[in-house]
Amino acid sequence: RRQRQMCIRDRKQHFLPGITSEMMDWFWANMEKGYYLWAPGSHKKFTWVKTPVEYGMEASVHMISEACEPGAAVFGGEGVEIHRLALKDFFPFTTCLKHVICEGVFNDLGELVDSTVHMWEDVEGGCVHITATVQNSKVSAPPSFIIDILKKDPNAKIVPNFLTEHEDFEASQWPVFLPKLYDLWKNHPDPSQNVQCCLCLLYTSPSPRDSTSS
Repeated sequence: RRQRQMCIRDRKQHFLPGITSEMMDWFWANMEKGYYLWAPGSHKKFTWVKTPVEYGMEASVHMISEACEPGAAVFGGEGVEIHRLALKDFFPFTTCLKHVICEGVFNDLGELVDSTVHMWEDVEGGCVHITATVQNSKVSAPPSFIIDILKKDPNAKIVPNFLTEHEDFEASQWPVFLPKLYDLWKNHPDPSQNVQCCLCLLYTSPSPRDSTSS
């Protein structure tokens, strides 16, 4: 029933030269190391609320704010929590690439407002990456940061990320910084600081399941 309430609003595909699936898996578990390099000038704030090393990947939560469109309100305002979502409950597709992460924003009623699905797999010369935005068509209220923005400025311009070039900008930056960053950290011995994970899927019925959740 939850999936029938969800509608796919946008989907983009990118080729990431020089990137491997292993690098991408590592990035999502170590976002504090590369978040500001991922979209220089646009990414404004990042902090872990629940770290992957303490809670696991599917239960981890981070807080962000991002300036995605000139003249538009900053996405996340002073900070919006981004929750990692269990694939068995929230994955909206029937097919997928080999590696997947799903993240979402909830409102104060505990309803999922929207989610972003990232999928990737190795191809010759790099990775192919797909990002998709999925929205809840029956949500009762927007997330609290939008309510707060509109209280301060009823005329504020609210533009969803997927209607801007922000996701393409992010994808363009992975090949610039991630191979170097990954190489710097690959031999760091402390697993609480250099978090390892595999976001390759275990194919189960009826939905895929992240191997890190087993």
